[in-house]
Amino acid sequence: MPCDTASRPRTPSKVTLVLGGIALVIGLLVALVGLFLALRPVLGVYAEALNDPMGNDARAVGTSDPLADGKQVAHSMIPGLAIMAVGVVVSIAGSVMLKVGLIRRLARAQALKSR
Repeated sequence: MPCDTASRPRTPSKVTLVLGGIALVIGLLVALVGLFLALRPVLGVYAEALNDPMGNDARAVGTSDPLADGKQVAHSMIPGLAIMAVGVVVSIAGSVMLKVGLIRRLARAQALKSR
């Protein structure tokens, strides 16, 4: 006897739980990618500072010291921060959806027990 789960309609709490979980995971992944993109210029500055602390290589080539321009690093972090902000918003929405779904499921279980 086959199980006929396809004909049963999904309850709103199940859909909310699934969508909330998916949104939470996707939001966290997007936020982590944004964080990596935002920190990449800072890590580059530290790597340059460790490789050439006095900036001798840059002066020998005739270019400016890459460690001297902090505003350039700050401006290059902005796109990563924007991506991270979008991920945080999506993960917060997913977290709220997940909590609402769990609360509805618990309330329905208690209502069925009290009958």
